[in-house]
Amino acid sequence: MYRLDPAAVYAWPQLLDDPRHAARIERILRACDRSLNDLVLITPDSLADVISQLRDLERPAPRRRALVFGQLKTGDSDPDWEDLLSTCPEGTSQNELVTLYGHGTNLNLRRREYDQQANHVCWCAREFNTIWGCSHGCQYCGMGRRGDRLVIGVNLEDYAEKIVRPALEQYPWQKCYRLIGAAADQITFEPEYGASELLGGYFARQPDRYLMLYTKSANVDHLLGLDHRGHTIVCWSLSCDTVSRLVEKHSATTAERIAAAEACQQAGYPVRVRFSPFVPVRNWRDENAAMIEEYFRRVRPDIVTMDTFKWLEPRVIGDILDLGLWDDEYRGYVEQYAAMEPSERPVPIIPNGKQVFPHEARLRIYRFLIEHIRRLNATVPISLCGETPEMWEALRKELGMTPEHYVCTCGPDSAPGNPLLQ
Repeated sequence: MYRLDPAAVYAWPQLLDDPRHAARIERILRACDRSLNDLVLITPDSLADVISQLRDLERPAPRRRALVFGQLKTGDSDPDWEDLLSTCPEGTSQNELVTLYGHGTNLNLRRREYDQQANHVCWCAREFNTIWGCSHGCQYCGMGRRGDRLVIGVNLEDYAEKIVRPALEQYPWQKCYRLIGAAADQITFEPEYGASELLGGYFARQPDRYLMLYTKSANVDHLLGLDHRGHTIVCWSLSCDTVSRLVEKHSATTAERIAAAEACQQAGYPVRVRFSPFVPVRNWRDENAAMIEEYFRRVRPDIVTMDTFKWLEPRVIGDILDLGLWDDEYRGYVEQYAAMEPSERPVPIIPNGKQVFPHEARLRIYRFLIEHIRRLNATVPISLCGETPEMWEALRKELGMTPEHYVCTCGPDSAPGNPLLQ
């Protein structure tokens, strides 16, 4: 588990009534040099004080964030939110309270309707989510930039029985399920948390279903001895050295991620890679060429996905990231769009899409990556993540796939056995 030094530790008291949940909490606390005696219990009487204490933390460093042990929603019953809200400080939203309770994590749905509105291509899929908050500090990510707490859903056994099992029965067409979506990097809490073993073991017994762990970490030792039977896929978001050290702070370095991928591959895991989000720093061509060379010298992924830096409003990017690290051309695009009225920006630039670089600039990055990948591996499938239909058309020949018929790292049918992965 990552070395955490939480400013405070909290738990809903009902979790301590189950020995399995209490043991999970105790393991995590012990890894943080804390004990059950350090827990502040969250009750209706203490709720207001807890929320005030969390707000007073004033955005601590990622590994100093408070730990909150919550209860994942596994049924139809909910607490009386209105009653609880009546005890909360002014400005508390029900969404904040739901997350604090642990019900903010559960079974997410990536909706295709939203993708179409945002002018990008993505699959509709369900994904499991058991932790809210991240112990990395990636500057472009809301979870990395802000937040005062990590909410950890503790009742994993109930979750596996009442959420995971029914989902697999109800959605037989979905073969690949991502764990925790984009909210956290689950394996950084292992092995103390135990989700890799518990949920990985469950998927290992399924004939045609696969669990996907998505990470920027190198905390994989706990995975190497598990009986996964090839039904847990491990996918890395991989960035060049400068980005991994100076932008994706507190995450593993490029070299560490490559070594972790090689170790998991040797342990029989299907491994994947996303060059995502691609941040065009100065000297990005040389750095990414070296990264690709080293990665493909040591790892044989079953698919590669590409994705450029996006999602952020251009006017705030300079406040969040050090644009002095960036390539002049790409910094210029951000500055150009930041100076424009948002409504006047072209599609697909935010808010008329989700990109921050124009089509031709992104296309140059993708063609660079494809060229260097193909020089080292002529057959691995290469796909796009969250890109526009126009980009798919521009790269139709290179990708050999279409927006209607493609695989990617976390698509619902992007599982071993799919002909497009062979």
